Amino acid sequence: MPREFLLRVVTPERLFIDDLPVTIVEAKGIMGDFGAMAGHEPFLTQIKPGTVSYRPAASGEREDFYSDGGIIEVLPHRVTILAESARAYAPDDDLEAEAREAERETAELQKRLEETLAEKRKSSEDKKKKEKAAAEKKLVSAKERRGGVALELEPVEEEGDEVARLEIKLRKSFSRSAYIQQKKLSRTGKK
Repeated sequence: MPREFLLRVVTPERLFIDDLPVTIVEAKGIMGDFGAMAGHEPFLTQIKPGTVSYRPAASGEREDFYSDGGIIEVLPHRVTILAESARAYAPDDDLEAEAREAERETAELQKRLEETLAEKRKSSEDKKKKEKAAAEKKLVSAKERRGGVALELEPVEEEGDEVARLEIKLRKSFSRSAYIQQKKLSRTGKK
């Protein structure tokens, strides 16, 4: 006779199964189908939407319920399922169709998440472009005000940043402008 262990199924709305003595629990995990019996090695995994089966110790007959997915914790003496939802299985239910629908919804949510992340990246890139344009405008304005003479800028700490790169270019540009002006003046003999 198989050894018994306890099954508990909890949903956000209610306690669906409370410490029922069972001999086996079977479910669809994200890494594949699995079964757990008394004394099983402990593990924690996500379960996919679909049928979860178990055998109550009292009757030994297989019973099923439908879950929209969740988390399962397997311990040697207990299995706990934290399900998004759970309902009794009726033979006329099209559970596989519901599971496919749940997987479709999950895929849609994943796609929306990826689109949102892409928008955030684009927004970040737009912000960097605006910062670059502002730094270039600052460069042109500074050149006009100083007539190409070197300008002291505060040290740049983050050279990987686009604004920092532009500030370095600005320093080099002013230094080069000052050098060229000095050369012109030395050629004409003016100081």
